[in-house]
Amino acid sequence: MNDVIDFRFRPVGARSWNRETTFHYLDRMGLQPTPSFEAQSLDLMFEEMDEAGIAVGVIGVPGPTDIRGLDPMGGEAVSGLIDEYPGRFVAFGSVEPSDVESAASSIREMGQAGVKGVTVDPSTAQIHRQFHDRALYPLYEEAAEHAMLVTTTQSCLLGPYMEDCRPEYVDRVATDFPNLQIVIQHGGWPYVHEAIGVLYKQPNVFMVPGQYVHYGFPGSAEYVEALRRQCSEQIIFGSVYPNCGSLAELRTIISSWELPEEIERRYLRENAASLLDLEIEAKKVVMSRNKGRVVIVTGAGSGIGKAATARFHSEGAMVVAVDLTDASLEWTQGLDAVVSLAGDVTDPQLNDQMVELAVDSFGQLDGAVLNAGILAQGDITRGSMADYDRVMDVNVRGVALGLKSSVAAMANSGGSITITGSVSGLRGDSGLWAYNASKGAAVNLARAAALDLGHLNIRVNAVCPGPIHTGLTEDTKGSEIADAMEARLPLGRFGEPEEVAAVISFLISEESSFVTGAAIPVDGGVTAGTGQWATYAGRKRGFL
Repeated sequence: MNDVIDFRFRPVGARSWNRETTFHYLDRMGLQPTPSFEAQSLDLMFEEMDEAGIAVGVIGVPGPTDIRGLDPMGGEAVSGLIDEYPGRFVAFGSVEPSDVESAASSIREMGQAGVKGVTVDPSTAQIHRQFHDRALYPLYEEAAEHAMLVTTTQSCLLGPYMEDCRPEYVDRVATDFPNLQIVIQHGGWPYVHEAIGVLYKQPNVFMVPGQYVHYGFPGSAEYVEALRRQCSEQIIFGSVYPNCGSLAELRTIISSWELPEEIERRYLRENAASLLDLEIEAKKVVMSRNKGRVVIVTGAGSGIGKAATARFHSEGAMVVAVDLTDASLEWTQGLDAVVSLAGDVTDPQLNDQMVELAVDSFGQLDGAVLNAGILAQGDITRGSMADYDRVMDVNVRGVALGLKSSVAAMANSGGSITITGSVSGLRGDSGLWAYNASKGAAVNLARAAALDLGHLNIRVNAVCPGPIHTGLTEDTKGSEIADAMEARLPLGRFGEPEEVAAVISFLISEESSFVTGAAIPVDGGVTAGTGQWATYAGRKRGFL
């Protein structure tokens, strides 16, 4: 994923804790500060965000306070960042709630100006109150009236007293203001069970547990289990930058939880996107580009095919998902306008059946993604011809059969076909001779078919992935081989299936109406070079 929303992010130039307190708590968590925080470098900060796939940071700075260690600052810096990097940050307002009338007026002005949320931390204010104090209700009334979120920090680090962070206080406000959306920052720690209970009871309450879920605090597992099951739409990712370790390592920690793919995506993006209403017009256009179209996807049980199927479904397309077994297609069960078919793509009857299923179920066929493929390893002196025959059968014959069957349904109205090739079909690889031969054939098949079918308004293209995190690369994960491969990539990382699916979506859509016969690398830049020299990313990692 490279579209993560970080719901608790304070960029260089803004802060809540003073520098000494930040280092103190990092040390207690056994963490090293990020290089960007140590150097106070915006350039490094953006590099770290990009490496972790963080597309949007949500910035909230608390109001003035005398609490020890807290030193909020950065309003002007935040405004400057938002102006300079539109779309990269979302800023919340904050109020000092001691003067309720003045604070309510400020919230009203923020709401009228389109500010999405406001931080209210009454326990750290000049006049100490707790979140449910009825004297504060005018603030919540103003926020609810202007559809603004209210975020409040509930943990032992605020206060000044432990009793100030009890999640029940949020429960009372959520009950009295059912239309007000409230976000508990810091997850209510150490009152973990109580905070989760509030989420379970109150659909208008959300939580950003931050460091308390990421770094092995007591109760971390309970947050993860609630995310996995009861509260999957209410728990939101927040790095708490700069009060965290490496942002990229955070992604590794989250991956170690082994959440279902859909749940992990909710945590890292969708829950926040929904809460913040970040679906801007341009995004809406992209996410509806294939609405109403009927598309077949082979190899839909995993990897790129699964990501493409999910992408088309999210765009409003109707999909026939094809894979070798019913078990690999179980994930599609319950998805509207998605039907599945199990079988071997080397079987002509299966290819005819998938086209018939598309027409019978949805009335037409607009696109086909011929993605099913297999890999065989071993150099040419030791590789068997049986392996070669099977790879060619699936990767070339299966594609040719899919082409012929799909064209029969598209001949009258046109359509778009995308073949999953590979950078291994554009260049050679040691130990992959059969795979290279098959993918080279698939790419050239796309070109030849584009020439044959253009007069029918049928476009044919190939997408050529480089190193992507799929089942085919699973064995290399964390190995020296993976490190060496990443060192050759200008972007310095493997790609994700969703990044290939985005290109496939474009090629199937009418947005690519003048694109045919193309072989498009989605490879992090690996085919941009001659291969003689390591990239800058490689040199940074010590590879020559």
